[in-house]
Amino acid sequence: MKVLIAEKPSVATGAYRELLEKVEGERFSKRDGYLEGQNYTITWCVGHLVGLSMPQDYGWTWRLDSLPMVPDRWLTYVMPRTQKQFKILADLCKKADTIIHGADAGREGELITNQALSRVGVREKKQLRLWVNSFDLPSLTKAWKGMKEASEYRPLLASAVARSRADWLVGLNGTMGYSVKTGERGLSVGRVQTPTLALIVQRDLDIENWKDRHYYQVQGDWNKLRFTWYDDSGTDIENEEAAQALRDKLDGGEGELKSISKTEKKESPGKPFDLTELQKAANKAYGIKAADTLKLTQTLYENKFVSYPRTDSQYIPETMKDEVVTIAGKVMRPEEKPLMRSSRENFIFFNSKKVTDHYAIIPTGVPPKNLGANELKIYELIRSQFVQAFMKPHIHEEYKLELVVKKESMKATVRRILDKGFKTNWKPKKEKPDDEPSNYITEPLTHKKGDIAPLENAQVVNKKATKPKHYTEATLLTAMSTAGRVIENEEMREAMKERGLGTPATKASIIERLKTVAYIEEKGKKLLSTPKGKGLIGMVDARLKSPEMTGDWEYKLNQMAKGKYESADFKAEIIKYVGDLVDSIKKNDFSSFSQTATQNNHTCPKCKKSKLFQYPKIWKCSNYDCGFILWPKMAGKKLSEKNLVELVTTGKTGPVKGFKSKKGKMFDAAIFLNERFEAKFKF
Repeated sequence: MKVLIAEKPSVATGAYRELLEKVEGERFSKRDGYLEGQNYTITWCVGHLVGLSMPQDYGWTWRLDSLPMVPDRWLTYVMPRTQKQFKILADLCKKADTIIHGADAGREGELITNQALSRVGVREKKQLRLWVNSFDLPSLTKAWKGMKEASEYRPLLASAVARSRADWLVGLNGTMGYSVKTGERGLSVGRVQTPTLALIVQRDLDIENWKDRHYYQVQGDWNKLRFTWYDDSGTDIENEEAAQALRDKLDGGEGELKSISKTEKKESPGKPFDLTELQKAANKAYGIKAADTLKLTQTLYENKFVSYPRTDSQYIPETMKDEVVTIAGKVMRPEEKPLMRSSRENFIFFNSKKVTDHYAIIPTGVPPKNLGANELKIYELIRSQFVQAFMKPHIHEEYKLELVVKKESMKATVRRILDKGFKTNWKPKKEKPDDEPSNYITEPLTHKKGDIAPLENAQVVNKKATKPKHYTEATLLTAMSTAGRVIENEEMREAMKERGLGTPATKASIIERLKTVAYIEEKGKKLLSTPKGKGLIGMVDARLKSPEMTGDWEYKLNQMAKGKYESADFKAEIIKYVGDLVDSIKKNDFSSFSQTATQNNHTCPKCKKSKLFQYPKIWKCSNYDCGFILWPKMAGKKLSEKNLVELVTTGKTGPVKGFKSKKGKMFDAAIFLNERFEAKFKF
């Protein structure tokens, strides 16, 4: 028997069932948690069935002396909500002679399947990898016939495991350390979420501290063209009086054209979307959240209307050109056809070397049906971007002119559109009073070097430095993709994609996580940091909130997936960083984070020397090296002041009523401090 494991039930019962019925002639009967055929059985995960165990499973508690927590041997556990499905999957895999990994084709999909199988004990069995980019039947059939040994994906698995463990090490050590030191148990830090929060906090602080800055330019008309004064330092003049004096000097003066040059410029249409670019477009156009865009695109993918969504590539392999050109012909509209280039031309997005695990998000050619309003919006964004990539470029002539007026230099840029191409419906923006002059013409420019005419209508234009704008999901996704750097150059931007914050699939969940823990809030489209978020960023280690460091780690994970970086080197780097992070937490005083801390008159029961500090949610020793901590809330009940005083002075309490178990049952118990000075129940 061969077992095919899907990541989700919908994929198993839909696309994979159809694949095996058409290609292998199977007929399936529905069972509890799987589909049974004659030679093949299809079962599924429900996302992650298995996760990394928590600190308490290793014997670590919420105390500073537990840190740093670095497991010698990593433990996993079956998630409570998926125990039934895990048992079904495990029993089927134990009986199988061949196991086919069919989870989503990517780093996380690799982790989901292998983490589950690692607890089943089937390492010796034959294992294959079904790598699917699109769920339409031709693509599925091609992937099925091209399956490889699962072992060929070990570098990708190594990067997935390294990512998971790095997040555990940094996240839990940092979260426990900062929570214990501040007495704020609700704090949360992470390898990706903290530098993302830092971007938002810094932008908000830049806006809060913004001071308006005015500067000036001198402009005038010469032969019906608008020119701007400039010198070696640029066009901006800081002093208004100096600008007025220059205007008076230039106005009406004779101007001689010193030089004129003409170049033809070609602007190609954008490439098809990767996930991040799609999320940005959806947020900008419709205000759809990044997380919702991923869900909507995943639904389109599972219904075979578009290709795999969790991709960071905007390129398509050259080997798929004929197939993709055919798809373009199917999905383009009649009014778009006149704008299309010949399929024999070269298109920059057909580039196998720039395709990562997956190619760009494109339509499959399957006509969409029964789409909801937002699904239709996302599909149309994908379709129109894909079709536009085949359109003719936008071509214009650009003239650069230099003018001399009374020994002062002025310049102008003039544009003439030759072919609107993919920008057929585009119109030059209407100029605002303080815009840079844009000289658009419809006929060729006839000016020549040496022409002389007066400069008319000279004026001082008051300019104002642009105030930064609060992040939206669209602009934050851009910042995350470039690890916080604003990069205009496309090649540099492409190179930085591998050093961004998070993967295309996780960026949206990071933004939602920051909202959930109340580090940021959403007002309209704006993402604003809360006082809690600002306080955390003001406190945490500089490297932890650095986009550059986290981007570098993400780059190394990607290199690891390609077999170009050793997981052992990455592990050593993470462990060293965690050690440094814990040392900095233990040494620093973060009492300013919680202004309500007070020193009470009780001596620490552990070190017998220092006094206890009392926070709203914690009692702890004022001597940070001691590490004593007492949480006033246990099993859903807040202990009284009398209970706490009794506990720290005598080491135990009398019977306390009203505790609540994890299963919701009420119970009574006394509390005592054990040999490690941890509060425990005594029944």
